[in-house]
Amino acid sequence: MTPIQGKPITPEFLAGCAAKASVSDRLVSGILSNHTPDSALLNPLPPNAHTWSLQLDNWKATSQASSGRCWLFALSNLMRGK
Repeated sequence: MTPIQGKPITPEFLAGCAAKASVSDRLVSGILSNHTPDSALLNPLPPNAHTWSLQLDNWKATSQASSGRCWLFALSNLMRGK
């Protein structure tokens, strides 16, 4: 097996890498410099944490009067908010 011959790591090489780093590269580098890979991969949210991107007002539901059209009324309740 032939060993891999590489160039030495110089300050110029490191500066070039830093200049090419994207925002996500810098984010990952910052995370891994402060945490072990195992702890960085843990999900910090509790298992039943609910997160939504849209907060709705407290609406009253439309009465269906036992008509069986629940999906249409559910859609109309959602459309009212837009």
